Amino acid sequence: MQWIIFMLLLFISSMEMLTQNRWKKQASAGLLENCTGCVLCSEDNGCITCHHRLFLLIWRDGIRQYGMCVHTCPPGYFGVRGLEVNRCTKCRSPSCESCFSRDFCMKCKDKFYLYKGQCFRQCPPGTAAQPGTRECQVPEAARDEGTACPTLLETRRCRMKKHCPGEKTEPKNKGKKRQKKPKTERHMGT
Repeated sequence: MQWIIFMLLLFISSMEMLTQNRWKKQASAGLLENCTGCVLCSEDNGCITCHHRLFLLIWRDGIRQYGMCVHTCPPGYFGVRGLEVNRCTKCRSPSCESCFSRDFCMKCKDKFYLYKGQCFRQCPPGTAAQPGTRECQVPEAARDEGTACPTLLETRRCRMKKHCPGEKTEPKNKGKKRQKKPKTERHMGT
């Protein structure tokens, strides 16, 4: 009986090895659908490495991770080119449809408005929703007019010898009596 179990286990093990070898040959030939564009492919995880012009898109399903080589990254991701691998990286905000970087959104999903690279359900105060573009913008009048500056008034005493504009002039001799110089007569010598 033990001999039959041993032969059965040996047969199952041989079949698994044969199946794995056949799968590896198909993967290297690019015949499997989930390994299109892959340089390296795993039976359990799909693409591991892509050709240099493609992006590696990795997503999770529960605890499993899958890889696929794509020409452009799907909505909610942006492409990052690197020396060793080009990757699709997920946008941080779940309301972002396409992003320039992890934290800068370029287009929001439906029911959201874009303002300064972020998605909002309602536009922030001081902005107005643009239905055609689904963006929040500062109204033109507010942008052109700006806010009025407060009126400021500053005075100080002028230290110049000349009179400052608007300053009251005082006579130079105020409080001093003017002394007349005595006239000296010229004597003509006789």
